[in-house]
Amino acid sequence: LPPPRCVRYGGELGGPSDAKAYSSFLLVLLWFFYIGLSVWKLMTGTDSFHEQILAIGIGIPVLLVLMFLFATLVQALKISKKYIGEEGFWGVFVAICIIGGRMLIFLGFQFEW
Repeated sequence: LPPPRCVRYGGELGGPSDAKAYSSFLLVLLWFFYIGLSVWKLMTGTDSFHEQILAIGIGIPVLLVLMFLFATLVQALKISKKYIGEEGFWGVFVAICIIGGRMLIFLGFQFEW
């Protein structure tokens, strides 16, 4: 039985650009999640099954929220590209990146990361 993506889009790498972007972002998030859990387990040295399940249980909703934010950003950028053209699209994209970076710096100072 072939995988669903192969049947739905006619190939492993085919399909609309949105589906490819969402799949790519999900795989990158899962990779970071795995690296983060591995580092957390190494740093804490925990062997407790309950703590590991709790960490996974906290991480999965975070992944879902990040996927939702990514999907919202992609849709907002598509709408802006449609209405304000290619130059305006990149202006909005750069502005979002700058504001996002400033928010991360602000939160870093607030929570003393």
